[in-house]
Order: sequence, then C-alpha cells, then structure tokens
Amino acid sequence: MNNELEKKVMEIVEPEAPPLANRKPPHYYVQQERPAHRLAVELAAKGHDVKEIAEMIGYTEVAINNWLRQPHAQQTLVDTIHRNVSADDEVVEIIRQNVVKAAKLYEEVMNDTRQ
Repeated sequence: MNNELEKKVMEIVEPEAPPLANRKPPHYYVQQERPAHRLAVELAAKGHDVKEIAEMIGYTEVAINNWLRQPHAQQTLVDTIHRNVSADDEVVEIIRQNVVKAAKLYEEVMNDTRQ
C-alpha cells in the first residue's frame, strides 16, 4: 500500500489521535472481536508482554501484537489503566485521611497502663 493511500485509510478508520503515544497501526484490522482478542487485551493490561500472552493463549506473537494494535484494544487498555489508577488514588486518599487517627489510637493503646 502506498503512503498516500495508507494515510487516507488511517483517516477513515482512525479519525482521532491514537489513545497511546507512538502506536503503530495494525497490519490488518480485525472486523469482529473474539474472546481470545479480549483475553489478550486483559493480559496486556495486567502487564504481560506479547511473548507471554502468546504462550498463554496459544497464538503467535505476530497475531497478539496485531490485536493489541487495534484501535478498540488500545482504548480498552487506556480505560483499564485509568480505572486502576483511580482506584489506587482512592486507597491512597483513604490512608492519608486515616493515618493520623490510627497513629493517635496506637499511641493511646501503648500509653494506657490498663492495656
């Protein structure tokens, strides 16, 4: 495919900026998502690399790499990262709010001669 034609195809298929920086386009676009595709994305979101994912689910590294380059897979990865970071931020905030209370309670217990 020549460069001009490829740009036009990319504009039609992916009109917006890609969700992840420096992302290469897939070798081919998957028309229908299958359970193995979703599993590959979930494993990638958990931090597994392409080789590990390929070994786990029994597909080639090339296939896994192409699936992870799909626009919807990229967006799913970004959404998962945002959810996990938000959950981590909530936990950190709860700890910040309660650490002083916990330290004071610990001090009271340690200094109480009846305990």
